[in-house]
Amino acid sequence: MTTRIDARFAELKQEGRAAFITFLMAGDPDPATSLEIIKALPKAGADIIEIGMPFTDPMADGPAISGGGPARAQGRHDPEEDAGDGARVSQGR
Repeated sequence: MTTRIDARFAELKQEGRAAFITFLMAGDPDPATSLEIIKALPKAGADIIEIGMPFTDPMADGPAISGGGPARAQGRHDPEEDAGDGARVSQGR
């Protein structure tokens, strides 16, 4: 079974270019802005978007990634909402 990521890498190989892979912390700085950023990334050239889910151990990630997580990990977010944002964008909604 070929995933969308596999298919994208195959397309990029045919184009002879590297992937532009982006990362953002779900819900950072707030859920509405995060969703708008996610929606804008493909238009800005992102090939793959990685959405991080905040958790309570910022030492597991470096300072750049962990900076977006503490407020979200302290109960001010809904992981199902975060996952739903990614699903909606990937389905073009």
